[in-house]
Amino acid sequence: MVLGRAGEVNRGLMYHVEFPRRDLRMVSYGITITPPLALSSNVPFVRYADGSTMVMGGLAVTERESQRVADALYAHGIGQTAIHKHLLAHEARDQLWRESEDMAGIQV
Repeated sequence: MVLGRAGEVNRGLMYHVEFPRRDLRMVSYGITITPPLALSSNVPFVRYADGSTMVMGGLAVTERESQRVADALYAHGIGQTAIHKHLLAHEARDQLWRESEDMAGIQV
């Protein structure tokens, strides 16, 4: 459990670990958004036949956390593909999602 929690194998292809953000509160169009719907970070790993592994995930972060997360991803060589909001209208204005990916010869 390198990531601090166990994951599961989905579709027989990828190992997926979910990190729900239960500390965040968000309302969109009067509907309370729950962690499984749009307030979770996730890290899936896929192993290819050549032994390489791809990790591609989405991180639910606040604007205050965003720069520290970007610095940590960069320090570990993980590329960022997007920074955006998943919901068009929500009351928690500082909620962002960072999408990241990396190809590596790591052992999963």
